[in-house]
Amino acid sequence: IPRIKWAGNTNKLCLIKLNRHQNKADFLLADVSGKDDLITPQTIYTEQSETFIEETYDNLQFLSDGKSFIWNSEKSGFNHLYHIQYEKGAIIPITSGDWDVIDFIGLDEKNAVIYYTSAENGPTQKHFYKVKLNGKNKTCLTPGQGYFEIHHDGGFKYFSVYHSTANQPYHIYLIDNKGKVIQDITS
Repeated sequence: IPRIKWAGNTNKLCLIKLNRHQNKADFLLADVSGKDDLITPQTIYTEQSETFIEETYDNLQFLSDGKSFIWNSEKSGFNHLYHIQYEKGAIIPITSGDWDVIDFIGLDEKNAVIYYTSAENGPTQKHFYKVKLNGKNKTCLTPGQGYFEIHHDGGFKYFSVYHSTANQPYHIYLIDNKGKVIQDITS
């Protein structure tokens, strides 16, 4: 069991059970409210791979509905984000394509927006994107070429951007959630 995580704002824990070959992960949900003497975890999702499952368990984020979570997986051959609605048995792709999501920055659940970085423009490029939870209205928030490191304020209103290219050291600036530059820190 490589990870144990609270399932949102519930009295339930998600236990991720990985087999010895690390090619099958079971997501178990256990009610720890203390109502029952015996806690019997229920399997809510299983992921299998012919090779192995990349350890991205820190990116697992449960939604406040207590019925679904965000998970990134290489099940398509590329690392992408999925909305797993385990009570319905639905797996909804949030991102897709012949490229990898590099970092799951976070979920603004109030506005149903996912923030992430990816290599959509090639393996030497890392850009910052936002997309609706349903996978629609994708927007690149970092124009130009290069490598963008992103840090957020915790409320998904502002983001610190560390931008560099092969010929330019870090340029640091602050943007809002629409990609508008608020303040250039390095000038």
